[in-house]
Amino acid sequence: MVVDDEEKANILNTFFSTVFTVENEMLVSRIKEMENVSRVNTNLVLLGIVEMENLKYLYASLAFAIYISTMMLSSIIVYTIWLEETLHEPMYIFIANLVVNVMFGNSAILPKVVIDLLFGLNTISMPACLIQSFCIQSYGSLELFTFTVMAFDRYLSVGHPFRYPTLMSNGRAYWILFAVFVFVSLSIGITVFLASRLSMCGVYIKNFICETMSLLHLACDDTSINNIYGTILTMMKVDCILTSHEATRVMMSHLGMSGPVDVRVWPNLTKSLVRMDNDPKHKAKATQEFIKAKKWNIFEWPNTGVSVSKHENPKSSPQYTPTPPPPKPGQEDQQMEP
Repeated sequence: MVVDDEEKANILNTFFSTVFTVENEMLVSRIKEMENVSRVNTNLVLLGIVEMENLKYLYASLAFAIYISTMMLSSIIVYTIWLEETLHEPMYIFIANLVVNVMFGNSAILPKVVIDLLFGLNTISMPACLIQSFCIQSYGSLELFTFTVMAFDRYLSVGHPFRYPTLMSNGRAYWILFAVFVFVSLSIGITVFLASRLSMCGVYIKNFICETMSLLHLACDDTSINNIYGTILTMMKVDCILTSHEATRVMMSHLGMSGPVDVRVWPNLTKSLVRMDNDPKHKAKATQEFIKAKKWNIFEWPNTGVSVSKHENPKSSPQYTPTPPPPKPGQEDQQMEP
């Protein structure tokens, strides 16, 4: 039987259309299976927990010890600051906020790790994964922004000691922390929401905790929006780090500590630093009571200790020439004799 060119073309078209149809059906079924991963089987596998199972009792003991010790020490610090009225100042308010945030972050990570290791659990549901992601990333962001606020607070304390009580009061410190908390909650909440709308193509997370970056690696959908938003947040955090560094540098420059710093200076950074001469108005009773009420550190005049400002001790200057003592009685007449 002779087959012309037209029939050959029809046979080839039929063959390739059949092959493409089978491939399309397989692709559609594969996509449906991928969608079922995120919609039917919502449990994600934490490979980090799987890798720690060989020494799970050791890791669980270490995690439990770290968690208990951290919670106890942090509770003591917070209770001391809350109980001692002399510590009710902006700096200690920020320190208490840091400590509470550490307790929050540890509670979001360590208890689940201990339970998973002891009971052989290595999975986490999608809702629980999103909640843990929100808590862990909020902990990190709160820590960074609080350190930035603390650097600015110390800059005000050192650079503007007389105006510091009005520039940074306790009420203003609470409002700043509240604003930081709201901003972090909204920003991290948006991050978690953008991750929650994605369909997952897998269930294996290469970590012992759940966070949004691991979910993005498993996503089948386009993650461009997530990447752009995450880049913006990262740039803001880098800006906070640079701001903290600049505030610290300016503060050190103001204190004249561009070189190696004497450890005796550091405790004084927790208070306002004031150096006054022996002028009568500075020695007045009203002035001394005001300084005592503000708990300011007063350096003796002239400075004989560690230098903490650009005005160095005049006796340490290379141009300093000591004044000879006045002559004793009788020596002046002897010097005048030929």
